Amino acid sequence: MDPISSNGRILIMDDDEYILEIISRMADSIGFEPVSCKDVPSTIATYRSYKENGKPFAAVIMDLTISGRICGPEAIKLILDCDPKAKVILSSGYLDDPIVSNYTSYGFAGVLPKPYGIDDLSKVLQDVMNLG
Repeated sequence: MDPISSNGRILIMDDDEYILEIISRMADSIGFEPVSCKDVPSTIATYRSYKENGKPFAAVIMDLTISGRICGPEAIKLILDCDPKAKVILSSGYLDDPIVSNYTSYGFAGVLPKPYGIDDLSKVLQDVMNLG
């Protein structure tokens, strides 16, 4: 699959610095501007700040579990309260978690099962961006 090309901005939330770096590099290599956060409060603050300054995110990629605590449903609610049209992608290695298998019922627009590569990232971003 050919990677998509865009000038959009992507917000990435993961508490693992290494994963943030890898996802940021992949996003950058397919034409997105990555912005990374390590926890829910900074993610929400960053999302709001960029939106208020007229620089909205094309999509958000967030880990389901931050520091051993499931934070995805809490974080997406706060983002959707700020922007009901936000396109949030759930990223998780816990594939048997009910949130992962029913991600749309929690408000997520897409899911990226860990581990994933650049083609997977490109495809889910393309799918989510085409949701309208």
